[in-house]
Amino acid sequence: MKALLFAVIILVSPLHKSFADENLDKNKAQWEKLSPSEKQALRDRYKEWSSLSSDQKKMLKERYEEFRKLPPERKEKIREAYAKFKQLPPEKQEMIKQRFEELKKLKPEEREDRLNKIKDALKERKEERREEKREEKREERRDERREERREERREERREERREDRRDERREDRRDDRTGRR
Repeated sequence: MKALLFAVIILVSPLHKSFADENLDKNKAQWEKLSPSEKQALRDRYKEWSSLSSDQKKMLKERYEEFRKLPPERKEKIREAYAKFKQLPPEKQEMIKQRFEELKKLKPEEREDRLNKIKDALKERKEERREEKREEKREERRDERREERREERREERREERREDRRDERREDRRDDRTGRR
């Protein structure tokens, strides 16, 4: 009986790929679809990953799992913030990284206090920007009203000149009529 089972396993196994083989084929197909620059980026990431310590890898995996559990809106905000960060000049990126490192070194209460101060400063700056925009809009409206008044005065002067010319033509016609008689 064991020999029969063993024979069936040997005969059937080449016909069925394992789950790992299926993933390997799928991954290979995806790899082939990548452009050379995408392949190089993945190689670079792999080298970077390989150079990390097991603790660093563990921490990154945990962070990734936390990220996966976030609601979609929060994930999108994080992606947008990261995209903005990557667009900053390297010096600014480095400065931000240093500030985060400083925050990590603080005690939880100090960190919370510092973050609250930062939030307050950001709110204040945001309110200042809003007020600046409101003032700009008010100034634009004042400029528009000034320009409208100027245009109205120009139109009034043009109308007065037209009226003066009409009056002059009437007088000329009257003079012509009286001069003929």
